[in-house]
Amino acid sequence: MAADAAAWLAAHSFCPGIERAFWGAVVPPVFGLFLVEVAAIAGAPVDRWLWVMTGDLPSAYFVVDRGRTAREAIECYCELMADWVAAVREGRSRRGVFPVAAKPTIEHADMLASRIEFLRANLVDSRLAGDVTGAAAPRTPRGARRRVSLRRGLRPGDLATDNLARQGIVVEVCPCPDQAWLRMQRDRRVAAHRSARWWKLLPLSGGAVLVPEPLLEGRGRPTSLQHAVAARNANEHARRTLERLLGAPAF
Repeated sequence: MAADAAAWLAAHSFCPGIERAFWGAVVPPVFGLFLVEVAAIAGAPVDRWLWVMTGDLPSAYFVVDRGRTAREAIECYCELMADWVAAVREGRSRRGVFPVAAKPTIEHADMLASRIEFLRANLVDSRLAGDVTGAAAPRTPRGARRRVSLRRGLRPGDLATDNLARQGIVVEVCPCPDQAWLRMQRDRRVAAHRSARWWKLLPLSGGAVLVPEPLLEGRGRPTSLQHAVAARNANEHARRTLERLLGAPAF
């Protein structure tokens, strides 16, 4: 999602390139909030630091002055999208409203309004907002948080990222697949870990995959929101497994 956010921002004429990007709050594939440093142009008065939101909702960027923390940035995004929804519903001009890449229909306005309601209820106003610690807009870039690899071993119920950058929840140790399966994998590193411990991973976006432990990067325990997203996208068997490991999802 970080690559998608950077590519979307770099496609704008004001952006000559991306220097650095930090994650603020990410729940694939629902949304990703990133703090991005734009490359400098001599003599050009460009805001160097921007928040970028992308995912299963309209992409947007805005200056860090409008949100010093990830939670404040999400609320700013909601306000920008709410302005568009109100303009469409009221049939008034959208001049001065942040442009949304969707036809200005009541149907699209209602769909976007439901996403705004979800973000506000679960990330801004509710107890789940405590999960969105994320990045802080820099007076110095040290205020942002990079992805951190945990050194302890994986445990069932941990959040992890696999070799194909899929984020999910590991649920159980499983046998190594057979040689025919290993030969079919596009990542040739997989076959080199036949003797390693293998895990079943339930990606947040749904489904299940088998991954050797050396190709998994542990992220600690999932947040309430990550647990809920995984449960929403899982089949019935996977939902029961997640509930056994982590309890009932928060929503």
